[in-house]
Amino acid sequence: MENAGSSEKLTAQNALSKSLLYLIAAFRPSLWKKAGQEILALSRPKAGQALSKAGLYYILFCPLVAMPFYNTCIFHPFVCGDFDLKEIASIKKEDCFFKNSDNIALHAWYFRNPKAARTVLLSHGNAGNLTHRKELIKVLLESGASVFAYDYQGFGLSKGSPSVEACIKDAIAAYDYLHRDLKVPGNQIVLYGESIGTAFSCQLAKARPELAAIILQSGFQSLPQIAHEKVALVKIYPKESFPCNKLDTLEYVKGKHPPLLIIHGEKDSTISSHNADELYKAAGGETYLVKLPDADHNNVPLKLNYAALSALSRFCRTESKVGELNPQSK
Repeated sequence: MENAGSSEKLTAQNALSKSLLYLIAAFRPSLWKKAGQEILALSRPKAGQALSKAGLYYILFCPLVAMPFYNTCIFHPFVCGDFDLKEIASIKKEDCFFKNSDNIALHAWYFRNPKAARTVLLSHGNAGNLTHRKELIKVLLESGASVFAYDYQGFGLSKGSPSVEACIKDAIAAYDYLHRDLKVPGNQIVLYGESIGTAFSCQLAKARPELAAIILQSGFQSLPQIAHEKVALVKIYPKESFPCNKLDTLEYVKGKHPPLLIIHGEKDSTISSHNADELYKAAGGETYLVKLPDADHNNVPLKLNYAALSALSRFCRTESKVGELNPQSK
């Protein structure tokens, strides 16, 4: 019994000693150092491997590197459509074929309105093709203009594959063809950009500044801004990691520009209407804003109100001052 009691007492003493060691461990730097070394020894290979993978993925998906991948996400071209259409708003359609600076063949529709003093050069959005813009073309023709609507490469009957840089070249080629081959003076050309076409229209205006006016419908401020707003993955990349041409419409409208009309649907769930507000606030010169209470991103031509139709009519004719018809004007 004595031996058993001694053994029990010894065990209790050991337990007490161990408990005290645990309690004072936090105050012994040597124990912390040892524990840290053991943890690092165990985790270093895994941590290094994880960091290497994360770094590799970060580089691979950086817009500057992966823009060909992002182009497939940005553009959704259709090659099918009603290309046999004969006329819109009783104005005959003419098929036009021309080439950009890379010798890529592009296709366009030209509606020569005999009563028009101006011609609208239409740069459409990122999906479909020009056959899906019949309602918009009809509105523009009924507003009093001729209309030249072209397809970016890879869209409709145009050859090639779309990319941000390629579409800018296509826009410039469309202007040059309209001006040089169809003999439309620059001061009679109105640029109309729809969605991403607003960015291409502004890049075109930088390259070919001789214009009558610019209309931006459902546009955004810049490529990095809308990418950060729409795609969670891209938020980790600073704007400096985007390609050289950042489609910076906001920067363009701050400078000198022709009379500018901004149109945006207040129910736009694709590109929020706050983009129109920011563009309008930043723009200098003669600038007008019309917001459509019932319009989403893809139904603007069907939801144009009196203020928008009046403004379009003025821009498509020879007068661009629409302030008396639009309370939001500069």
